[in-house]
Amino acid sequence: WILYEKPGFEGRCIALEEERVTDLPNEWAEEGEETSAPVVIGSIRLAVRDYTPPRIELFTEPAGRGRSFEYVDDTEEVGSFGRPQNTGSIKVHSG
Repeated sequence: WILYEKPGFEGRCIALEEERVTDLPNEWAEEGEETSAPVVIGSIRLAVRDYTPPRIELFTEPAGRGRSFEYVDDTEEVGSFGRPQNTGSIKVHSG
């Protein structure tokens, strides 16, 4: 999976691999700037297509806590459909 800073798969990006829940510091913060605010994700894209159904889960809090939102395909704008964009941690189940 690849996380993009802005909707429409634009801006800076972060590549993720399958693993346990990953706390996500604010990668978009300027260098040297300290922030505890969760990262805002604009869009999500599946990077590798394999034979397992892709699935990624975004949590509003670190360590897999808080509200979770599951995605199974490219999502051009994460903030759509009334879902928040703030993400404290991520779990890549497959894909």
